[in-house]
Amino acid sequence: MGVISRELRKRYLQLMKVSGQQILQIEKLAQDISEGFKSGKRLYAFGNGGSAAEAQHFTTELIGRFKESRKSLPAISLCSDSTALTCIANDFGYDEIFSRQVEGLVEAGDIVIGFTTSGKSKNVLFGLRSAKKMHGKAVLVTGNNDVSDEFEFDTILQIGGSETAVIQELHLSIIHILCDLIEINMELAPRIPKESGPKIVYDHQFNKDILPDKNLITWVNGCFDILHEGHLMLLNEAANLGGSLIVGINSDTAVKKLKGENRPFITELNRARTLAQFPLVDLVVIFDSEDPVDILTKIQPNAVVKGSTYEKIEYPEKEFLKKIKCKITYTGHIDGISTTQIIKSIQDKI
Repeated sequence: MGVISRELRKRYLQLMKVSGQQILQIEKLAQDISEGFKSGKRLYAFGNGGSAAEAQHFTTELIGRFKESRKSLPAISLCSDSTALTCIANDFGYDEIFSRQVEGLVEAGDIVIGFTTSGKSKNVLFGLRSAKKMHGKAVLVTGNNDVSDEFEFDTILQIGGSETAVIQELHLSIIHILCDLIEINMELAPRIPKESGPKIVYDHQFNKDILPDKNLITWVNGCFDILHEGHLMLLNEAANLGGSLIVGINSDTAVKKLKGENRPFITELNRARTLAQFPLVDLVVIFDSEDPVDILTKIQPNAVVKGSTYEKIEYPEKEFLKKIKCKITYTGHIDGISTTQIIKSIQDKI
């Protein structure tokens, strides 16, 4: 369990590090690919080893199908022709296996994507340099490593950290997101409706009509004063249960009663806005009580997730949750991680 939890958290934290700027890059790349396809251009992709598999996975999703049946899109992997690869490697050297193919195939305006987890694979970098010479759009997809300024790219997407396996897994997620966006942009799949309704409400404003149309309601609550890894694990486990995830946070007044006059460090609205930015959170409810019983009476959740410290103790809402037959799940515990311990550590260093 220790290894599994560690590895899952590692991947989750890397996903959470994807920045707003990188999201804009992904959206722009999907738009460029879509516009290219609309104007008769092609997409080429390549990489080595696991990255070759990523390149082939991407082109297969495009030329075959992703979610729904639709017209085939012109995408070609330059990793799959063993005759060409061995010929070029033998006659020109392994560093040229992609650049020679790019030189012979790519036309102006085509999209050329090179996957390399290290950002240092010469054959990938040479292939993208050839793409620039052919007036194609060169896209480097790599991890969070330094990239040589010797090469010029139209887009550099650095996602996944520095561990090869994690980088490749996140790249696969990006590939699937790109496929989704491309199909939507080209009107080959239904456009996702914009979110309606607020993501932050006070308890007296809550109405079930503001929730997305999902059957299951999952609830977590806490002060969430100084967000940390334990909070993220709690949110992730709650989101995995499906349905609508509602996060309850104690108001500033309630936190003072629970934690003391010097708390919270972060105001209720700032805490709420931070949580509302997580895609997995459907709604944040600020409640003024020290416990959530009153708001839970309104919400009537199907599932509640709490930290493992609550499993063997009584807490105010426990009887109510049993009464409404709500499923209660207790998460694991991360030693040494709590807001109180973080505050103490900071104070000790001052």
